[in-house]
Amino acid sequence: NQSFKLTERQKYLVHNFISDLNFQTTVTSHSVVNNISRQTAAKDIQKLVTLGYISGHREGKYIKFRATPKLLNLVNRI
Repeated sequence: NQSFKLTERQKYLVHNFISDLNFQTTVTSHSVVNNISRQTAAKDIQKLVTLGYISGHREGKYIKFRATPKLLNLVNRI
C-alpha cells in the first residue's frame, strides 16, 4: 500500500520515537539533522501525524512531536 511507504528519514524518526520514549522533534530540528528544507521536514512529519504515529503539542513557540499510543502499540505487537 503506497500510503504506508515511508522514506528513510521517516523510518529513522520512527526508530528514534520507539527507541526512546522521551524522544521529541520539531520541524526545525528534523530539517537541521537531515540537512533538508523546513518544507520537506514538515512533509515528513505531517505524513507520520496523518498515519497517527506521532502528534504535536505546542510548547512556547515550538510544536514538539512525540510518539502516540498507536505507534507504541504497533511496536508491542511486533
